[in-house]
Amino acid sequence: MSNFSDQLKTIFKTENGKIVKKINIDPYVNDTIEYYYNNDRIIKSIRKKQLPVSDTKYYYNSVGNIDSIVSRPLSYNTVSQTWQVNLSNKIKTVQTFKDYDNSPNPTKKLMMFEEIFYRSLSENNYRSYESKSYDVNGNVYGLSTQNWTFNYINNQIKFAN
Repeated sequence: MSNFSDQLKTIFKTENGKIVKKINIDPYVNDTIEYYYNNDRIIKSIRKKQLPVSDTKYYYNSVGNIDSIVSRPLSYNTVSQTWQVNLSNKIKTVQTFKDYDNSPNPTKKLMMFEEIFYRSLSENNYRSYESKSYDVNGNVYGLSTQNWTFNYINNQIKFAN
C-alpha cells in the first residue's frame, strides 16, 4: 500500500509570472529543472537529479515559434571545478518543431502542464515534431516523429466537442 508521501509531487517556483524552477519530488531522487529567460522566452534550462544532468538550449525562429531544442549531458570538469557540456562528446537529443500555422497558440499560458509544455513556447501551432538522439560518435540511435492535423474556424483552432 502506498502512502501519500510516496507519490510524486511537483512544485513550481515563479518570478514575475514566469516559471523559473520545476521540482518533481520523488521518494528516491528529486528531479529539478531551472529555466533561464531572455525577455519572455525560455532560452536555457538545467536539469538536476542530485547532481547536474543536462543542459538544454531553446532556439526560436524570427516570428517567435520554437524551432528546436537541444539537450546535452553535463560532466564535471575537475580543472575548473564546474559542470560543463563537453562539446567533443556528440551525445545529444535534438527536438525540431515544424510546419507552423498562422493561428494564435491557445496553449501559450499553460506551460506548467507537462503534456503541452513545448506547445506553450510558441506564438503559433506546430503540426510536425521530430526527436533525434545521437550517440557518442554522432550516430542517430533514436528517432521519433509525429504530425497533427488541426481544424480551424476563423483562423482559430477548433477543439473537438
